[in-house]
Amino acid sequence: MLGPCEMELINIAVLKEDAEQTVAQLLKLGNFHPVDIRRIESGLNGLPASETQKEAGDWEKLAARLRQTCASLDFRPSSGPELMTSALFGQFSYSTAEQKLNAIDAEAASHISKREELREEIRTRTAMLNRVPAILPIPLKRRDSSYSFLEVASGTIADNNLDLLERSLSGIHSVVYPFRKEPGGRTALLLIGLRRDKPYIEKVLSDTGFEKKDFSGQGEAVGGEIQLKLKVQIEKDKRGIDMESAALAEIAAHSGEELSQIHTFIRLKRSISEARRYSCNTDKTVLFSGWVPADEKEKVVSRIRQMANCLYLEEKSPDELGISKEDVPVLLKHSALIRPFELLIESYGIPRYGSVDPTLFTAVTFLLMFGAMFGDLGHGLLLLAAGILIMRSRSDKVRQAGALTSYAGGVSALFGLLYGSAFGFEFDSLWIRPINNILGIFKISVIFGITVISLGVALNVFISLRDRNYAKAFFDKAGLISGIIYWSGIALAVRLAVPGAGPVPAGYFILLGACFVVLFLKPLVDIFAGKAHEGVFVLLMETVIDMMEIVMGYLANTVSFIRVAAFALAHAGLFMAIFELSKLLKDVGSGFVSLLIIIGGNILVLLLEGMVVGIQSLRLNYYEFFSKFFVSGKNVYKPLSV
Repeated sequence: MLGPCEMELINIAVLKEDAEQTVAQLLKLGNFHPVDIRRIESGLNGLPASETQKEAGDWEKLAARLRQTCASLDFRPSSGPELMTSALFGQFSYSTAEQKLNAIDAEAASHISKREELREEIRTRTAMLNRVPAILPIPLKRRDSSYSFLEVASGTIADNNLDLLERSLSGIHSVVYPFRKEPGGRTALLLIGLRRDKPYIEKVLSDTGFEKKDFSGQGEAVGGEIQLKLKVQIEKDKRGIDMESAALAEIAAHSGEELSQIHTFIRLKRSISEARRYSCNTDKTVLFSGWVPADEKEKVVSRIRQMANCLYLEEKSPDELGISKEDVPVLLKHSALIRPFELLIESYGIPRYGSVDPTLFTAVTFLLMFGAMFGDLGHGLLLLAAGILIMRSRSDKVRQAGALTSYAGGVSALFGLLYGSAFGFEFDSLWIRPINNILGIFKISVIFGITVISLGVALNVFISLRDRNYAKAFFDKAGLISGIIYWSGIALAVRLAVPGAGPVPAGYFILLGACFVVLFLKPLVDIFAGKAHEGVFVLLMETVIDMMEIVMGYLANTVSFIRVAAFALAHAGLFMAIFELSKLLKDVGSGFVSLLIIIGGNILVLLLEGMVVGIQSLRLNYYEFFSKFFVSGKNVYKPLSV
């Protein structure tokens, strides 16, 4: 397709109570790009817009609530198109969706709370476990600042108060380890708790008759046993977490379908709210307006007309509306084979509606330049394989980048066959060996550059004529007159360069002179026509500068393409240096190092030169080709979607 996809504007009027069902149908079609019709039809400026800001905020809050519920249940709601049925609108409303979420949250709350408590227990006991080797063996006496966040106490307690102590401390993170019997019916123990619970620990110890005592030199025996006790408690907590998670999984299993339906319903309502942001209201009706691709218009019209609630349907082309082409959204529609090259176009900009879509041209020029500059059978096959691996990604953009890499690798391998080069090793070429035919490869590069620049001029003239911008078509720096100057200059240079071609015909000079005279006189014509506001001298000086820019600019554009030949020669030259260094090392008996030089050199060339060649191929397309004709657009086609 030479230009972006043709668009048509569709206006749909429905009763207010049928607005949501209408938007739901447009969402299913997935090709309706909504617009505010008041910005296009000035006669509708008096219509009020739909108030959707509060509604959108409410649905966003409910969506956040649903995400939190699903996260706590470790559940991922499905969102297939089979769930997007009109029955959802009768089954759910904001309040019913909220009530169902409340019920599910209430059922799961105790399990979630218990699981979080157990997780906190594990975190704390794990921290204690990690600290025990640092404090044990210890001289079991109190040191207020020795143990960071831990509170450590040693002493004795009456045997009949030991259970009371353990029960009193069960509500906090602590370890009580009785390690021997003492005379008088008492038990010696070690207590480890958290510093933050110090006031409570001291109160419990006081209430249970705990007597602090120094057990210096007796700590070694208890360290390992305390660690073992902590590990047992951690394992018990883990089993508890598994039980709570199993209970939550059971809740997710029997509530999953409902959660998926709520998820789909909220997405639909949020999309409807977004679509209604562009709509206009009357007392009883809602007006939706949007762009659809011309080749899909009938599908939209047919679906909407089947709806009994459609009161009015209108279709208009951009020309009928009389709007600027910059305001029409742009859709680039290509086959899967060409679509990856849209990445290169998007990085430069989007072409304006009604201009030329350069994707197909770029596919040819980019690949030819990349292959010519990086012609190597081995490296090309590696890039091809890498691109195929990247195409296995789930991301559409990454897959397209992978396809682009594989295309570049394939063309590089083809040029490697034409050049007779694989990983720097040479074999019989099928066409030309750049290092042996330097002048020839430079000529081919310049001819290719002239072809690309000429195509850019031709496309600019075509776009300008289609836009009825005849002044630009003839007098632009990439217009027809500038093109004639360029082509005449090329013909003159070729004739002068060919030996025995004879004198240059006077027609060349007459044609060139006529073109320069026309360009020079254009400002005077603009003055007499009232189109220019500057003085005559200023306009004439600007014209002289413009003519100099035309000559120098086209010369610079053409010379830029010499880099295609230069990189082809650099590729061969780099390998000459690599192999020469490898040979020197091999001659002195370092055969293994010599092999490493060859392998390392190939890796360096593949990564560094491959990247540089890709950048240069883009640069030549952007600055020498696109600059001649590319007209930027403002709006990308973004249809309604859930």
